[in-house]
Amino acid sequence: MLRRFRGYARWLQFQYSSYQWNRYFRRCERQFLEWQNSFSQSDAQVLLGMHLHLYGGVRNHLLAIQKYSSLRVLLVPEESDLRRFGAAPFSENRAAFLETPPPQSAFAVHTHVLPDLVLWAERHAKGRLVWVHTHHLFYYPEAGRQGIETWQSDLNSAMVRGAKNSDICLCVSRWEQQTLQQEHGIRSHYLPNGVNVSQCDLAKPQRFRKKFRLHGDFLLWVGRLDPVKNPRAFVELAIRQPDMQCVMIGGVTRQDVLRHYGLEAPANLRLLPQLSHADVLDAIAACR
Repeated sequence: MLRRFRGYARWLQFQYSSYQWNRYFRRCERQFLEWQNSFSQSDAQVLLGMHLHLYGGVRNHLLAIQKYSSLRVLLVPEESDLRRFGAAPFSENRAAFLETPPPQSAFAVHTHVLPDLVLWAERHAKGRLVWVHTHHLFYYPEAGRQGIETWQSDLNSAMVRGAKNSDICLCVSRWEQQTLQQEHGIRSHYLPNGVNVSQCDLAKPQRFRKKFRLHGDFLLWVGRLDPVKNPRAFVELAIRQPDMQCVMIGGVTRQDVLRHYGLEAPANLRLLPQLSHADVLDAIAACR
């Protein structure tokens, strides 16, 4: 009897898990169809993305392009959709996304790091849209935990495909422009990366100091627990400079420092969580 009861309990657990997954996939499909309908009816002139993260430098780059362009720019997906749905409807309906035709009003697509819009542009841009691709920094072996990771290799491949197949390839640094030319035979245009100066002008250093009770000079690091951001180097700097106040923004903890690097975070190292963009600008204005 006990064996039969356990078997029945496992069957119920399996049925409930199946129900939950089916519910999840149906919700993702509904959300994707809602986005797809809005996308097809858009009057956008330029499609921009892929936009699947609510933080980070590439996101800020995309938002600034949309804000300052004189054209009608549609983020793929748009900010409001990403906040409502998250990235799941797009990752779970990838094949349907790749088959979605551009709005009638669109005449250009501007791709960045994430692969899906690059793959979409390969299918839909030729003879229909001008394809602009901005090439961002490649991932190198030191950016992985044990060499280049699979997802980093996938992003590298997508960036090369975008740079090679687009009508116009932009590079934000001279040395990356040379790397594309020398290692991949790809010609690109150098366009210096920019910052939103109007936002920087709003930064208030004293606001950051008061909020986090910081006095005197300090050195600043902003990033996340990722080898490509090299947090270890900043921790080692703090250890070598015990008289200098050092601040890390991005959610790195003392436990992370010990577990990943075998180091004890020194007393002069202040570890802060991920902060708002406004707080980060205040920190940059306040730091040395």
